[in-house]
Amino acid sequence: MKNTQGHTALRAFIVTLGTVGLLAACGGGGGSDASSTEPTPTPTVFTPSKLQGRWSSTGATAATSYTAIILPGAGNTANVWLLSQNLSHLNVLSINDQAVFSGKTYALGSSSTPITATGTVVADLTSSTKTLSLNGANSEVLQITLQDALTQPASLADTAGNWTGSVSSGVQTLNFSIASQTGILSGTSTTGCTYSGNLVAVSNANAFISTLNENCPDGSTANFEGIATLNTDKNRLTIVAATPTQTSGLVLLLSK
Repeated sequence: MKNTQGHTALRAFIVTLGTVGLLAACGGGGGSDASSTEPTPTPTVFTPSKLQGRWSSTGATAATSYTAIILPGAGNTANVWLLSQNLSHLNVLSINDQAVFSGKTYALGSSSTPITATGTVVADLTSSTKTLSLNGANSEVLQITLQDALTQPASLADTAGNWTGSVSSGVQTLNFSIASQTGILSGTSTTGCTYSGNLVAVSNANAFISTLNENCPDGSTANFEGIATLNTDKNRLTIVAATPTQTSGLVLLLSK
């Protein structure tokens, strides 16, 4: 089973950041020459880690509706896993402290080359409804709304057991097993491919870091790194991942 790279539903993005206004102070006294100064503005501070959570948008179709998981990354960055609700495209992005993102867009189930995605974000985290906008080309904006901050700690025990799923419209059936104490997982597909890897609970978020190795009968292999999340009832597990070389993307929807 190979869910791979491809053309984009999320187009390349253009930088559109707001700037900080400058305050001018004027001085002068009776009979003296007037002078003015412009104090150095305080830079706008953007903290990507504050974007942690599950976000979603509602478009005209499932292809234009998205669900995103955002988690703090290395340094002052955040990692974004943005999946179209019809499972056609996976966008794997990184946001830095300049509110700039970059990454790849994968067309799942396709052998086409992933598309580079770059641009900026604008976040409103002070309103009662928190939003995040991905600003893009041709004046297009993808806006997502925070649904869950994912602040509850994750537990490997919730992932333990046997899981099943399917891909390619049910043509391929998946069977996975996850150990409760270690998070070690193993699985098979009706294509003959086998899977191994593990889940590690994120210390400050209700999510898991996932690694997955795929070995198929034709001799092809692939290593994937990504994240996994559970639904509220803890009976559905979603794994989204990409190869470290950014050549392939993978989505597994499992249930028990």
